[in-house]
Amino acid sequence: MEKKLSIKPEKIAYLEKMQDIFKNNSYVIFCNFSLLPVKKFEELRTTVKEKNGNIKVIKTNITCIAAKKTLSFELPDEMFKQNTFIVYGTDEVSGIVKDLKLLQKSKTVSIKGAIFDGSFLPASAAEKLSDMPTRQELYGMLANICASPYTRFARVLNEVIAQLPRALNAVSKNK
Repeated sequence: MEKKLSIKPEKIAYLEKMQDIFKNNSYVIFCNFSLLPVKKFEELRTTVKEKNGNIKVIKTNITCIAAKKTLSFELPDEMFKQNTFIVYGTDEVSGIVKDLKLLQKSKTVSIKGAIFDGSFLPASAAEKLSDMPTRQELYGMLANICASPYTRFARVLNEVIAQLPRALNAVSKNK
């Protein structure tokens, strides 16, 4: 008699959740956290939430199956080894990667790689996402560019107005 395999409903629900994460987010960052204390992890979770991201400790085997079923490209096996969490979302990624790099400097977290804009990025390329300006920084740059002609015009007018007292002062010294 053949033994019938039954998959627990919780595992099926988790598989579907992970497939949903891979389908509906613009980035998914894989990180190793074996040396990260629980208190620091909770602080990271709060920081990521403030930046409209999500963080999840993954079940590596089920997540690997979900990735194979969902993604059009293959992820390296190292993404699913050791203690792994993912950071994912649809908003900007650079601020979150900056925070992860700070933890990486303290050797408590390491970025393994990322899925960004429909393709896989190895760890070195994923870390470079932190060099991208955040949305707020871009708004500031745009405002500076838009205000630049007006600022220059105001400086020219102020210089014209400042020249009059200087000229009067020079005339009075010559007399």
